[in-house]
Amino acid sequence: MRKKDLPSFSSLVAFEAAARYQSFKRAAEEVCVSQAAISRQIRLLEENLGGELFDRNHKHVSLNSNGKLFLDAVSLGLSHIETAANQLRNRHELSTMTIGLMSSIAGLFLAPRIGDFKKLYPEIDMYVVSLERSPNPQKDHFDIMITMGEEPSSSYESTYFFSEEIFPVCSPRYLEKNSKIESIQDLVKHTLLNTDDNHWKNLPWTVIDWNYWFEQNDVPYTALNGLSYNSYPMMINTVLSGHGICLGWKHLVNDLIRDGSLVKPVKETLLPKRDHYLLIRKAVAQRKDIAAFKEWFLEQIKDLEKNED
Repeated sequence: MRKKDLPSFSSLVAFEAAARYQSFKRAAEEVCVSQAAISRQIRLLEENLGGELFDRNHKHVSLNSNGKLFLDAVSLGLSHIETAANQLRNRHELSTMTIGLMSSIAGLFLAPRIGDFKKLYPEIDMYVVSLERSPNPQKDHFDIMITMGEEPSSSYESTYFFSEEIFPVCSPRYLEKNSKIESIQDLVKHTLLNTDDNHWKNLPWTVIDWNYWFEQNDVPYTALNGLSYNSYPMMINTVLSGHGICLGWKHLVNDLIRDGSLVKPVKETLLPKRDHYLLIRKAVAQRKDIAAFKEWFLEQIKDLEKNED
């Protein structure tokens, strides 16, 4: 088959619509072009084929014998193309959805909820990639990213979903075994757990540790009697075991507060204006699995806000 022997695809689409409706006007409405454009495409097709396909008068058009012969071939060809296109779309819809996010968010926020998503959508395949840094749309190529801060990218659409809230947390067992905490000043006498420099060097934000937290609350503090971790989930496990107090990032500890595993020893909290975003690759944004995850994820965020302690 030589390409130069084939009529243009746009002229075939115009012809098929006009032949089906026996009307250039209705064909133009379906194809979303002007009636003059339909007429021009069909005239070019007739010139290419060397003969007219329609009988025309001032009121309507109708297929002639040439047109009827050609319509059978065009309809069959377009039908085959449509079938193949739908098969490819369906295959694309069933592709594995890839999600990139920080290990702390993966373990403490997404993991307790992802089973509910799979119950709703058992047919969706997911590949969750846990990182020790915030995903970067300039370097990574996940379908979906949950990021700390927003990195502009022409390849991703961005949706803001919340700003951080930070407050001290500990286990009820810790409070039972240690001296009372009646004010923020009392915290300095306790075992305070921190994330270390290695944890923060992979993140796009400046350090938020006990030094920062006390400074923002105008409480003098010199780091004493503490422990440091390069992994936030590991630090949380230590706190759950009753061995200290750490700073809780609301979206990571709210579930543990709701079930009583953690408590807030003081009422003070910080809102440091650290925003989080859901990034979705534009090339797959219309896929049903991607749209389903986005809708579900944003509902989880609404639920988090509804269940403030």
